[in-house]
Amino acid sequence: MIRLLINILIFIIGFIDRFEKDDEKIIKSFDLNGVEVKTDTGWQPVSQIHMTKPFSIYTVSTKDYELSGADTHICYDELFNEKFLKDFHVGDYIMTIDGPQLVHKVTKNPTKVCMCDISVESEDHRYYTNGILSHNTTSSAMFLLWYILFNTDKNAIVLGNKGKTAKEILSKVKQVFLEVPHFLKPGVEKWNENEVVFDNGCRILTETTVAEPAIGFTLHCVLLDEFAHIAPNIQEPFYSNIFPTIDAANAKLMITSTQNGPDLFCRLFVGAENGENDFAPFTTNWDEVPNWNKEKKCWEKRDEEWRRRKVANLGSEEAFNEQYGCDFAVATNALIPQRYLTKNQRFVKHFVNKEILGVSHADCFFWDPDYDPMDLRKDYVVFTTDIATGVQEDYTNVQINKLIGVDEERKPIFKVIGYFRTNILDDNECCRSIAEFINLYCHHDRYLYSFESNLYGDLWKSNFKQLADVEFTTNFTMDNFIKFYNEALTRFRYGVQITYKSKQLGCKLFRNAYTKGTIINHSHIFFNELKCFCDKNGNGTYAAIYGHDDTVMSQIQLPLIYDTIQFKEFLEEFIANTGAEDKGQNENFYQDIQPEGSGRIQSPAELMQIREFAPSSFAQLRQNNQNNQSDIIYGVPQMGNIGEGGTLYDF
Repeated sequence: MIRLLINILIFIIGFIDRFEKDDEKIIKSFDLNGVEVKTDTGWQPVSQIHMTKPFSIYTVSTKDYELSGADTHICYDELFNEKFLKDFHVGDYIMTIDGPQLVHKVTKNPTKVCMCDISVESEDHRYYTNGILSHNTTSSAMFLLWYILFNTDKNAIVLGNKGKTAKEILSKVKQVFLEVPHFLKPGVEKWNENEVVFDNGCRILTETTVAEPAIGFTLHCVLLDEFAHIAPNIQEPFYSNIFPTIDAANAKLMITSTQNGPDLFCRLFVGAENGENDFAPFTTNWDEVPNWNKEKKCWEKRDEEWRRRKVANLGSEEAFNEQYGCDFAVATNALIPQRYLTKNQRFVKHFVNKEILGVSHADCFFWDPDYDPMDLRKDYVVFTTDIATGVQEDYTNVQINKLIGVDEERKPIFKVIGYFRTNILDDNECCRSIAEFINLYCHHDRYLYSFESNLYGDLWKSNFKQLADVEFTTNFTMDNFIKFYNEALTRFRYGVQITYKSKQLGCKLFRNAYTKGTIINHSHIFFNELKCFCDKNGNGTYAAIYGHDDTVMSQIQLPLIYDTIQFKEFLEEFIANTGAEDKGQNENFYQDIQPEGSGRIQSPAELMQIREFAPSSFAQLRQNNQNNQSDIIYGVPQMGNIGEGGTLYDF
């Protein structure tokens, strides 16, 4: 009988509610004093209780708790993501006072009734309802309200992947407004679930993201919520259509979302991390969210042991990153497995400009913050180059790889200490800047230079030859450029020829070296490109699934030169001069073994005075070849004559 009476009352209330005004969520508010509510951070004061307009009733049940509330009442999943009550399904996890619990049942009542809501005076505005953690505002809502309260004649808009999501954020803005002191509140001219207008000329409204948004006024503050979860066929045209409106007004644009793979949101975020656009990136990582300890009844910081267990439960690093991480889940067919990317993430750093006197366009050189370019004269380095196809398109990238040791198999260990990167300079300007740098700062027998042998590579070769023969005759020489010989050793060509097969080989060799730690690169530009360097079509052809891959391609070029005559001689000289096999993998073990009179470079002028050092094997080989005293060319016996008159021919 009691249940029957309750159902009759609910029916009567629902019938009456049909005739009530339906454009305001909160119908009436009551101030409270001395009332507290239990939250996940302890007991917190409640300032107001509100009666709302009618909402559909949803009931979510776990093994220990049951909550009935409005369809858009916000609760939390196991990762503390906000989620409407109506969006929970059987098998999902919901956060409770005892930690995450499995949802056993979800039911919907066919009637609508008025609800109660509260305003909690805490930073996160969370509170427990029947043992289940709930929420009553967002930081984005507070920022939007601040913007329209303390400006005049400004328009703010909330654009959500769903209309109800945008309306819910606006409802939170309105709830926050109710807490603002009276003397700060402007007059209200319009107040409904889609729009709020104040008498200071400011308004805030909601829209759903569609391919062609019908917005007929200037926007000054825009929030795009859950942007990564907009349908792919809508996301890009929507952004393309709305961005000119935002840009014209120099508006504030906020984009918030959980990651959803390599979409536009991913490209914008990575571009922000690389400093390529005007956005400021911000993330909340898995270890910044506390974990509930059911036994101790308290929140604990997530640690590596927690992560390890989750990886084991999910089955892979990739699955963990997709569910818990902020790294975009690009694909499982990335060149480098996710576990190695995760491992190396903590070493990533922003390379910086440093003063290198006497070099034009020195601002295109970026260095490891812990490395001093003035130390280059005593280091063994290899330059590898990926040449851009044109100005203001792809980037020309030159990796500066320092040889720091050898492993137990006598294979080289390299660490990137800097790079040259530009998409503004033309080929002549790039070649001159690099030649100036090498001529001033590198030891003439302790560097090798490699570039891709293609149409642009031939142009660079011609530029470098001109510079070496005419302007930089002291230290910059084509003898230090990587050459590939034919089988008969009668001809050679400069540079690495990148074909379909050689690129596959280079990718394989680089992957082995990177995962074994024999190629080390901590540059954030390189790391962001590497995460997106994938086998797009599953046929072994690796490329960037979005953005650029110039830095990765110049790095992949490095292991392709290991079998060349010059590099083998270069490595043997390094081992002989530094005792690498005896000293292990310490990158500084040879710094005290220097040619006589060689100290730290104080200036380019001093460098010019102490250019000549004791001859190395390279220098001796060059001298021997000139005197026709040896039949060895870079350590390889000749197979008959080399061309006519003892000259070498370029391809």
